Amino acid sequence: MRRDTKKRFYGWKNVGLLFFINFFGFGIASYSFTVIFPAMIKDMAWPRGQASIAHTLRLVFMGLMVPVLAMAISRFGVKKTMIFGVAIIFACLLFLGTITTQLWVWTFLWGVLMPIGAAFGGIFVIQTTAMFWFNVRRALALGIVTSGAALSGFLAQPFFTWLMETAQSWEAAWLFAGGFSLIGLGLTFFIVGRPREIGQHPDGINPEEASNTTAGPENTARTYRSPVNWPLKEALKRPTIWLFILVAMSNGLAIVFVNSHGVLHMTDLGYSPMQAAGVLSVLILASGVASIPMGWIADFIEPRWLCTGCLAGMLITLFILWKAPSIELLMLSGLIFGFGFGGILILNPTMIGNYFGPEAYPKINGVAMPLVTGGIALVPTIAGFVADKMGNYDLIFGIIAGVLTMGTIGAFFLAPPKPTFYREFMTEPSRAGSIN
Repeated sequence: MRRDTKKRFYGWKNVGLLFFINFFGFGIASYSFTVIFPAMIKDMAWPRGQASIAHTLRLVFMGLMVPVLAMAISRFGVKKTMIFGVAIIFACLLFLGTITTQLWVWTFLWGVLMPIGAAFGGIFVIQTTAMFWFNVRRALALGIVTSGAALSGFLAQPFFTWLMETAQSWEAAWLFAGGFSLIGLGLTFFIVGRPREIGQHPDGINPEEASNTTAGPENTARTYRSPVNWPLKEALKRPTIWLFILVAMSNGLAIVFVNSHGVLHMTDLGYSPMQAAGVLSVLILASGVASIPMGWIADFIEPRWLCTGCLAGMLITLFILWKAPSIELLMLSGLIFGFGFGGILILNPTMIGNYFGPEAYPKINGVAMPLVTGGIALVPTIAGFVADKMGNYDLIFGIIAGVLTMGTIGAFFLAPPKPTFYREFMTEPSRAGSIN
């Protein structure tokens, strides 16, 4: 196949921009919370359960915003949507560092305002944009852009812990995070939402010229690709969608719990705040390290097998995080757990795009994500109240282990559905080898 020759392909430039927007605009805000939140609880003497309501609301509102995000992308385009979202993130971080003196203020800012910014300027719109630009190298592109948040999370854990110990102020940490998000906001102005906006095509491959040439292996998808973009109503009829939701929910339950209460759990067991931050830092770094190689591999090996392995690894290491026998084993388990989480973060959207088409991805997300976030949203609050009542997180660890087991089994059965509603492709082979 021939590639677009009139202009240099902008897709990889977009990938670089999306990586740094995810790093500065979304990742810093999301992962700095992990170490700032415990400091706020201690300083303000807030009960864990009541303070965690904000995180539950954040997940609920973020899920509710995803259908609105799909409509915003359709009506206003990616760039305007992303600019709005990252601007909200910046404003929220600024307020967190200046006016957060009462529990209700914290609950409103983190639980209501932040999810609006995170939905419109965060991982969903970033992954959707990458999916619009790539078909053959879709998983690799998703891996690169997603790793931005993980890298920022790896650096944020020790940096913000050190900053708060030095400044004796958690407010300063939120303000620093706001400064980083401002950099991300500036980068959003250079994003191009879809290839057709500048006369290009996904992967830089012109389909009109491609029809007159022979497809080479570098331009041929080696894993399943749907020959059509599925209508939402047809996709929802297939059990595949509900298996995707189960996988996303099991992965989400585990990471949301560890992210919101992991530091508190480890310090309860006698580890120092810096040691706990180190484990979380390694976990988040591993999720970023997994993104790029997992994205590369998933363009050659069916992602469902990789997904099954990632969830199984998370399940095994969850028990080590639970019992926390030593700092060395905690670091090792954080590494494996994070690698699995980072892999799922790439594999789930990749499979949805591969199975149902890139145009269907934001629509399916608009239905699936409210269900997923609704399922995981109560975890931070329930975990906080359980810890206040029982003095430990044993019950929560046990429940999450059970859900992860079901998710691992579900991933094993995530076979591509056939678009039998589309009669033209009834006799097509299940593996779509060329770009459509």
